[in-house]
Amino acid sequence: MDPSAFWIINISKVVVNLGDLGFTIRPAQYYNLLDPKHFHYTYERLAKSAESGSLFTYKKKVVITGEEKPYFGKKEKPQMSTIPAVKPVRSVVEVVEPDYDQLLFSDESYAFEISELFNEEKKNK
Repeated sequence: MDPSAFWIINISKVVVNLGDLGFTIRPAQYYNLLDPKHFHYTYERLAKSAESGSLFTYKKKVVITGEEKPYFGKKEKPQMSTIPAVKPVRSVVEVVEPDYDQLLFSDESYAFEISELFNEEKKNK
């Protein structure tokens, strides 16, 4: 393994306390423990922890890799289809407009019928 990078990844769903290193790693987190900006560990100390220390104890929960910033398989955003949607040329629903002959009359004939009914009622009284 490259002595300039010592990446650890917590692949479990629990917080893991690395007692001999004095470091706690949260779930799905990864760190380069040999990064001089953030940590002051030596490669020998980390190798010893990996052989018989807390890294060895939690080897099912914490994975040691030499890769830089490992990929956890983040979900990708759904992409729009490049194939245009097929639109139907004709509608599946058939619109039927029935003709009602009894509703086809003019205003004059309607007024005439009403006046006849009104006159008949006057005669009957």
